[in-house]
Amino acid sequence: MKKIFLTAAFVFCVSNVVSAQELRSVNYTTNQINESKLTLSENWQAYIQNNSVMIYNGNIKNESSDNAKNLNIELYLIPTDSKTIVGTIQGYHLTKVPFKSVAKNSSLVGVNIKSDVTQIPPSGLYDPILVLSNKDGKVLNFQKVGNTIESKEGNLAVYNVPVKAEGAVENAPELNPVVKIDVKEDNSIGLEKEWKVEVDFKNFMVKVIGGDIANRTDKDLNNMVLDVFLTSENQSVIDSNFEGVRIASAELDKIEGFKKFVDTTITTNLTTIPQTGTYNILLTLSVKDEKGNPVVRTKRAFANTISF
Repeated sequence: MKKIFLTAAFVFCVSNVVSAQELRSVNYTTNQINESKLTLSENWQAYIQNNSVMIYNGNIKNESSDNAKNLNIELYLIPTDSKTIVGTIQGYHLTKVPFKSVAKNSSLVGVNIKSDVTQIPPSGLYDPILVLSNKDGKVLNFQKVGNTIESKEGNLAVYNVPVKAEGAVENAPELNPVVKIDVKEDNSIGLEKEWKVEVDFKNFMVKVIGGDIANRTDKDLNNMVLDVFLTSENQSVIDSNFEGVRIASAELDKIEGFKKFVDTTITTNLTTIPQTGTYNILLTLSVKDEKGNPVVRTKRAFANTISF
């Protein structure tokens, strides 16, 4: 089989009851952060409702040539008026989320963290800080979230939210939107032989087992993407819009004209945790158009369902 390059993607929401009783100190060095080659994106945002804190829309990138295993992301609230001390992070600990692994030269995309806070930090303004560490507690990187959080009268809230018109309601972030995707099944690509999809919610992994991927044209096919969706209904026939949650995605190398990927097997991270329910599984193979948007060229809908 031709070598397949995987870009891991991951969306993870966890509800975790925690306490924030006293300031903690976390020590780090610039060298250990640079050597880890693990980075946290700068686009994280916060949303708070009923003292439930959600940190969402972030990415974790592993730029090293080794898989990064047994990682943790921890969320701290740092007093905004505290003095910056190089090599030390001091804040109130809110939650700790484990990650099994981040594959080499790949990213976990759209990471979400949810924590129900039972003990509120003292009144004041705080900067949320995410700290990425290994199983031994060694800090591999950290990143400030793009919102200030206020603690007041036993409640947490995002501080200085833009003023809305009277009666307007601030909406929670949409983490599982309705899928909108172009479909053009033109027989140019085929998912041949038997295929199956295994979803391991416990370890946040998805395994796609094939089956061949056949290029039935005389032209090389580039920018191919294999996606796994959970849908509310069996999608034996799909159009450009259907209700579903994308739970896995992998980019593939090009296939030369009239060539195949034989006995394809792909293991990648779960990209989102769906709401509780029973779903059908849909496997799609897309080719990106000139604007970089995926267009479904073939699919495999499975009769069996999966519950979460």
